[in-house]
Amino acid sequence: MTEKDLEEMKQKYGFTLHSSVFNGKPIKYVSKEEYEEKIHKIWNQMFEVA
Repeated sequence: MTEKDLEEMKQKYGFTLHSSVFNGKPIKYVSKEEYEEKIHKIWNQMFEVA
């Protein structure tokens, strides 16, 4: 994932993920699709109505 991709995600969601979310895998080795899938999962958990 490039710095540009990461900045896009930050602009779109208002936050970024730490590499610990990917078991310590450096963000630069995470695909954009993998990153977005994980951020969607966390986003949904944050705003899930119980």
